[in-house]
Amino acid sequence: MILGCGPGPRSLADVVEWADGWMPNYGRYDLDRGIELLHQIAGTAGRDLDTIELGVTSVPRDAEVIAQLIDRGVQRITFSLQPGAPDEVLRDLDVCAGLIERFA
Repeated sequence: MILGCGPGPRSLADVVEWADGWMPNYGRYDLDRGIELLHQIAGTAGRDLDTIELGVTSVPRDAEVIAQLIDRGVQRITFSLQPGAPDEVLRDLDVCAGLIERFA
């Protein structure tokens, strides 16, 4: 189970205790601080960090942002799609697909 939550101590303790991963929203929280706190809580609990997948949701379609997230250890990235006319949504999906190909 992947837990989508903020980087609070209780939430991250829940991730460490029973989740397979943590997936916060991009830009809503200080991700670096959250990762640091996750490491601290996991270390205290004796949980191997390699068993906790790090993901981020609602990531912008920006190659530099994606590269930075990967450098921070993020293993799963999701994009949010906005509703729109089919041709608009398909163009957006093409952009996402190009980024996925670039970083896969």
